[in-house]
Amino acid sequence: SMRSKIWESFEHMFRERHPDTITLSDVEDWRDSRKWRLQPTTMNMELAACSAVWTTLERMDMVGANPFKKARRLPVKKSLPKFLPWDDAVAILDKCAAHSTEMGLAATLMLMGGLRIGEVLRARWEDVDWDRGTMLVNGTKTDASLGRINLHPSLRERLEPYRVAAGLMVTMSESSLRCKWSALAPGVTPHQMRHTIATH
Repeated sequence: SMRSKIWESFEHMFRERHPDTITLSDVEDWRDSRKWRLQPTTMNMELAACSAVWTTLERMDMVGANPFKKARRLPVKKSLPKFLPWDDAVAILDKCAAHSTEMGLAATLMLMGGLRIGEVLRARWEDVDWDRGTMLVNGTKTDASLGRINLHPSLRERLEPYRVAAGLMVTMSESSLRCKWSALAPGVTPHQMRHTIATH
């Protein structure tokens, strides 16, 4: 399947032309005509694949110099890692807790409970069943995401000092929470905390 896709890309570029007539300029025009429809990483993979096909033909003395080798690759934004080292995540949690009770609770629910930011803002104290050691999570994505999670000992330990009978755990708006988060944890998204607890 992959080989046929590579060959299709190669043939798509050349159509009926003989490879010896293809220049670096032709390759870059082809790249630019397709870059709006493809992710940069996909376009770069296609360029690399076509270069590999050309190299094979070159070894068989069927074509001349490889114009794909000099074709500029598209810049790719470095994506954030899905999760953080545990010590780094706990350091962010402690920094949030030192800033304010609400930020500490928000970070705790994200890291120790794996809640999404919308679920953090819906979390209520009455959703915590301290006797059974569970917490109801009001899902924000689908009805299926409504459910109970077990109170991990670390989560319970961090929630216990702030425990009240009822009410929202975090009362700030989403924009305020995101703004404070970006100041306290620059370069880290709240969702990375969810991935961090899931991974570790």
